[in-house]
Amino acid sequence: MRGVPIDAMEPPAEVILSTRGLIREGVTNATLMRAYRVGIIYWCERWTDAVERHCHDLALGLRASNLGINFLMGWFEMITDRISAEVHDEAERLTKEGSMARLAEVRKVLGPEAINATTASQRLGYDLRGNHVAILLSRIEEQDVALGATALAVAGKIANARPLTLIVDVDTAWCWVPVANGRTEVSAHPGVFVGVGRPGVGVDGFRRSHHEANEAVRIARLSDRRTGVVTHFDTIELASLCSGDPELCHAFIAAQLGGLAARTSHAANLRSTLRAYYDANCSFRSAAATLELHHNTVRYRLAQAERIMGQSILELRLQRELALRLALELENTRTAVGP
Repeated sequence: MRGVPIDAMEPPAEVILSTRGLIREGVTNATLMRAYRVGIIYWCERWTDAVERHCHDLALGLRASNLGINFLMGWFEMITDRISAEVHDEAERLTKEGSMARLAEVRKVLGPEAINATTASQRLGYDLRGNHVAILLSRIEEQDVALGATALAVAGKIANARPLTLIVDVDTAWCWVPVANGRTEVSAHPGVFVGVGRPGVGVDGFRRSHHEANEAVRIARLSDRRTGVVTHFDTIELASLCSGDPELCHAFIAAQLGGLAARTSHAANLRSTLRAYYDANCSFRSAAATLELHHNTVRYRLAQAERIMGQSILELRLQRELALRLALELENTRTAVGP
């Protein structure tokens, strides 16, 4: 009647508002589309009935019927496209609001204040009173990773109940997985560091395991590894304890080991020999048995180590043993390919 082309039409504001309201009430896009299909069928029937009732010229009636149905189908395509876009936007907004609310609740749980575990569990949809292990995922720079999907894949493989997963920012995801007691084996994923805490019970375990998972990722980054790796806290606890300042950690290793800290296979062999020697309470023969080498080979390697370090291997033994352990843990984190 008004000659407005379909591509220039817009759904009324009331339709947009009511659509968003329906989505907030849990109505799905599939249900809305079905309602519109029922409606368009009804209006096509009304139109053809009106044409039949008022247009007695068969040829004119056929043209009128086709004109009306074509218009209605074009309108249907326009309105459903717009409604689907509104549904998507509203659902995305609700998801973001829900994620932000859950993240705020989790941050409160992780804080130092006492909380009501039952109430917080209900708000999060996750039982804080159970036994769980925390996992932290951190995207490696310049890697294109779907962090949310990766977090669900990591957590879903080991969970014996619904895990709690949160996207903290574009590079970080937090997970808590309900598990039985014992160490949890987690698969590596390309493009992300995966840190795994130790299992814990209740709110205290929830907090401690998350702190440990965060530390595991920090040590993985400290090792300068550039591909995906899983780091369990119980394998890097000493490095975590002694590496609060990364620069001081590396400086300590370099100061105690000198050239023995080099990233070469020769230096690595000498470090392993010196560790075995200390572990054997400075016995050449016991160290040789552990390494499955001749004791003269051990003596030769230790002499080389002394020359490289410029000091006797018996001087500053405590500091040197600690430096060797730190170097080993960082090296293991660098070269690990899985759990």
